[in-house]
Amino acid sequence: MKKFVKLLLLVCVSFAFIACQKEEAVKKGNDDKEDKEVTDTRYYVKYVISPKSIYIFKNGSITVSTDKGGATFSQVSMDETFGPVSKGFVCGIYAKHLSDESLAQTTYNAYIYVSYNNEPFALKASTSVDSKTDINLSYAIDF
Repeated sequence: MKKFVKLLLLVCVSFAFIACQKEEAVKKGNDDKEDKEVTDTRYYVKYVISPKSIYIFKNGSITVSTDKGGATFSQVSMDETFGPVSKGFVCGIYAKHLSDESLAQTTYNAYIYVSYNNEPFALKASTSVDSKTDINLSYAIDF
């Protein structure tokens, strides 16, 4: 009888030991998946400047923050997407001298959109200025 009890005790301890090893392996697998999700997170930034006027515009200067640093364009409107960038990236758009100062009826709308992991773009910052005012708009990715 003592041999049977010892054998039963040995089997129970063995099952407990094997079960603990499987649970640890499952936990490690979940951690690896979470780490992969963090490294696969990608944000894309879309900058839009659209003028509203009946006048012909002269060239301006638009500077935006990109994944490779700042980029400057000699134009008065834009609709460009940059990325991927990471969380904490500061999106910025600065534009000056977009039209002649005498064209006070010109209005510029500027927008910053952000896309997270291939989801649709969401508006994060916007402004509307007249032709005498420079555009200075920024947004820090924090979601």
